[in-house]
Amino acid sequence: MLEGWPSSLTIGQPLPALPLWLAEDFSVPLNLEESYEETCRTSAYGRSVSGERIVMSFRGGRLGGFALPLSSVWLLTDIAEAKGRQELYSKQSPQLLQILRETALIQSVESSNRIEGVTVAPERLRPLVEGSTRPRDRSEEEIQGYRRALNLIHSQAADLSITPQLFQHLHKMMQDGGGDAGQWKRIDNEIVELRPGALPRVRFRPVSAAATSAAVKELCLSYRHALDQEHVPPLVAAAALILDLLCIHPFRDGFAAKHGSCSRKSLFHGRKPVFSRKALPGR
Repeated sequence: MLEGWPSSLTIGQPLPALPLWLAEDFSVPLNLEESYEETCRTSAYGRSVSGERIVMSFRGGRLGGFALPLSSVWLLTDIAEAKGRQELYSKQSPQLLQILRETALIQSVESSNRIEGVTVAPERLRPLVEGSTRPRDRSEEEIQGYRRALNLIHSQAADLSITPQLFQHLHKMMQDGGGDAGQWKRIDNEIVELRPGALPRVRFRPVSAAATSAAVKELCLSYRHALDQEHVPPLVAAAALILDLLCIHPFRDGFAAKHGSCSRKSLFHGRKPVFSRKALPGR
């Protein structure tokens, strides 16, 4: 026979302690909050010098034992197959690949900057991305800054390594003219949810400003080591890199656009970008 004891849960409040019955007349308290904290600490989190939790997916060989869903394995196999045929595509359909690259560039610039509240008139977007017109205001300057960062990644991917200095350089290119362009955040930041008719709510607290530099340095070193030692597939390592970078949130502003550029750089594994044949028309 199985008995249950209902307990109310409240968002934002600690998890309750429930009885764990070991015998008919004997139970011990099961502190769910402490269990949750310990699970976070030993699975997906590390700790900074100050003792705060920080996401470090590469610590302890966690990714090596990470189980992927069968559907994800299928997609990874499909992408690997397409990457192996890339030379054939580039020789037989160079115009098609160029169109795909230009379309992806424009969509990436628009989407990443829109997250930051940076918008421009639709008829101005393509000329700005192509560099055929001069920016008229700060929003258009940021669009062109993001384009310059992506151009650097596409033209020099083989010579760029994932380092803290690269992240700062990309941020400086995209936020050129800003007072803290290319500099780690100086004050702690929070991810706040704004809802109509409701009070703002803190959804996530990134790594503190004091721990940011060390966290980014460890992340970059761990990522490069995972690729050099072939511990995990490059696409899985790239996803973990971006997840950890999002949780660190190293810059005060312009992070969504920088996240997009870092995603693109991490997908340039080796000397050739990763293309999925699912993206090719007619396939």
